[in-house]
Amino acid sequence: IPGIIEGASGGKGLGLAFLKHIERTSFLLFVLDPMREMLLKEQFIVLRKELEKFSNELFGREFGIMISKSDSVNLGEDFAEQIAQNIANLEEYLKSIDNP
Repeated sequence: IPGIIEGASGGKGLGLAFLKHIERTSFLLFVLDPMREMLLKEQFIVLRKELEKFSNELFGREFGIMISKSDSVNLGEDFAEQIAQNIANLEEYLKSIDNP
């Protein structure tokens, strides 16, 4: 869901118009950016909170997660290791909310 940002449920950015638009979808795809300073887990939590504030029905909808930054290639082995750890932290968090 690349159109949702922190504060969207309060009208920030595309805000309520975009949230109302995605109500018509049957599946949500969260697009997370490994290049941001914010961890993938934190990005996901922010987006989910915005959905929850807007609509419990939308919050409960089936979803997937995509990690994308195809325009950033050849950043080195250290960076690849950081991304792998970032993904592992997100995966651990997702397991914890799936099996509380």
